[in-house]
Amino acid sequence: MVIDIPFTSFTPDLPALNNPGLVRAHNASAGGSSSQGGVTFYPLKAASLYSDTVMASRPMASAVGQDRFGNAKVYGAAASALYKLAPADREWTNISRTAGYTTTGTERWKFVEFGSLQIGTNYSNEPQYIDMNTDLKFADLTTLVKGRHINTHKGFVILGNTYDALDGAVPYRVRWSGLEAPADWTFSAATQADFQDIHGYGAIQRHRYG
Repeated sequence: MVIDIPFTSFTPDLPALNNPGLVRAHNASAGGSSSQGGVTFYPLKAASLYSDTVMASRPMASAVGQDRFGNAKVYGAAASALYKLAPADREWTNISRTAGYTTTGTERWKFVEFGSLQIGTNYSNEPQYIDMNTDLKFADLTTLVKGRHINTHKGFVILGNTYDALDGAVPYRVRWSGLEAPADWTFSAATQADFQDIHGYGAIQRHRYG
């Protein structure tokens, strides 16, 4: 039902004192002009069930992409499992690695797309990847380093706020894979896989390029 009442202009950005417009509207969104010279407001749609399957715990992230044929891929993450959404029946299917995951209460999953790969990290476990062309199960991208944040830049996969077996937790470190080699994290001048510690600014909270 459309509520066609001649409300005045929606002006919540103006000072409240002597504001001639409408400053608050609950459960409605503004549309076009009313036939009576005001603004038409539309009721917000009610929530509806999208999938009748559930994850092992509350969702912590989602990621979308597509395979080489243009088919959409949707992935979801919980504390102990990673899932894909089947488009035919909208069911969540567990496609975690065999060992599963142990995301701690303070961590979250983050994902990036690299070519046909969907790559995720939760810092508690090794970075994970899946090839969207085959779309079978997630697996370890590398066992050499973990990262709290992840991104890509000009052919590199980048982890920030890292942990590795040699140096332990280094909150101010950025580490990147080999060029066009997202699974190669061995330091090498040939592949350009390396790291940099950024001093004087505290822990890396997030990094994004472009």
